[in-house]
This record gives sequence, C-alpha cells and structure tokens, in this order.
Amino acid sequence: MTPPLRGTIIKTPDSSSGLLVVDGQQKSFTLEGVWKSPVAPAINMAVNVEFDHAGFIAGLTAIDPQQAAREKLGQIGGVAQEHGKVAVEKARQGVGALAVRMGKATLVAATLIWIAWFFTPALTMREEISNVSKSFTFWDLVGLDPNTNIVTSPASHGLFGLLGLLVIAAPFASPFIRNPKAKYLYAMPLGYLLIAVFVIWSDFNAFFRHIGGSVAEAMKWLSFSFGYGAFVIVIASLILATRTLKQSAGASVPKPLTGLIDRFCMDCGKELIPGDNLCADCRDRRHLAAGA
Repeated sequence: MTPPLRGTIIKTPDSSSGLLVVDGQQKSFTLEGVWKSPVAPAINMAVNVEFDHAGFIAGLTAIDPQQAAREKLGQIGGVAQEHGKVAVEKARQGVGALAVRMGKATLVAATLIWIAWFFTPALTMREEISNVSKSFTFWDLVGLDPNTNIVTSPASHGLFGLLGLLVIAAPFASPFIRNPKAKYLYAMPLGYLLIAVFVIWSDFNAFFRHIGGSVAEAMKWLSFSFGYGAFVIVIASLILATRTLKQSAGASVPKPLTGLIDRFCMDCGKELIPGDNLCADCRDRRHLAAGA
C-alpha cells in the first residue's frame, strides 16, 4: 500500500462511477469496499486517497472541512510569502540599479521629497484666540483655492498641482534620458519650490483680502509656523540641485590623452563604470580610448 495522496471529488457515484482528481489526474471510484468515512461523498470534498501496489484506488477517507480549510489557507499563505519574497528581491534589485545610476544620496533625497510632499506637515496656521490650528502638507498648499475657506475646504489641485507631480518625478527620469540637458531635471524641484512660495503667498493674500484684510493683518490674530515637512523638501531639493552643479562641473574635465587611459569617457573625462554604456555626466554613450 502506497502512502495516501490528497484528492478532490468532482463527481459522486450514482448509476456510474464517481470521479476525483488526485495528483493532477482524474480517477474513477466506487463506494463499495473503498469508502471509509461515515459521511457521504460530496462534490469538492477533499479526501485522502490510498492506492494499492497495482495503482488502483484501495481506500478513500473524507477530510474534515475545517482541516482542509486550514491547509488551504496555509498553502495560499505559503504561495503569497514566496511571491512576496520574489517581489521584494526584484524591488531591491531595481532600487539598487536606480541607486547606481542616480547615486545613493540623490535617490534618498528624491524619495524624501515624495514622502514629505504628501504625508508631512509643511505649514501650520493657528488662531491665537480660540487656539484652533490647521496643518497643511505641501500637497495641500499647492492646491489652495483662495475663493473658498482655505481652513475648512479641501484642496483643489489643478494644473499647478499636476505640474508639481511631474517635477518631483523628473529626478527619477533624468538618469535614463540620453541628453546632456537631462541633468537639469535634478534642479526642477528647487525651481518649482521657489515658484510655489510666491503662488501660495498669493493664495493666502487673495483669501484674506476676500474676507476684508491681508496676511499681514491676519497675523495679528493668526500665527504661522513651518512644519518639518517644509524643511525636508527644501533640503532634499538643494541636494538634488547640487547634482546638477556637479555634473556641470564634470563636463569641464579635460579629456584624457588618447592611448594613455582606456577607462574614461572620451567626451567628458568621467571614469567608466563597467557594464554601463551611458555616461552619468555628459549623457552621451561611453567611448573607449584608442587601443582599449
């Protein structure tokens, strides 16, 4: 007698034999001398299948539904865990490849901007008399509508908000664009930030004028304070902008003498990274010196 296998009934016996699936194959069975459980067989019932040495079904035993459900959940959990490990490994490899192209500090700075943009307070407005405060993320601030109550109304993001999303995505695209001017994409968050300050200030002024005052007058009964999200965005944007300056400085590096150095980009002098055909500085394809 061979060890039992797990099977599933797909047809119960009637005037003809029943059918079950075991080990990916359909097998027919009858109840007489085979069925060993007190409950009647049912479609989709899980069973333990015993075979004799000739390969014929010698015994069928129904499995407790709760046990079968637990085993099914265990299988699903195991598959999900395995897929999760594969996904994590692919993500790790993807992040590693992106870090090689962007640089670790640049990648961290670009990622922090995304986090601070949506999830951290950039500005807090507090009414001194009632001690009621309202915190805004930077995403909230770029979506202010001065024609509504900016304290209670939700942000309404238009073209300027959409432009902001493109701007903070630009640094991730820069390493993959084969154009020397792509390096300026790293400076876009800082440029957008400078413009946003004037836009947000204008929105606050328009709102307070609408209710009969100005920001300067409102500050007599309101206090404004910057949140840590604002500082994170500013510092991270400055770090990204310095990447543009570094690449611009790298473009002025004298080209190495042909024939003496064979592991430098012949366009900007940047040392070659094995396996990377795209120069991280001048955005041109790498060329080996003569004789390489």
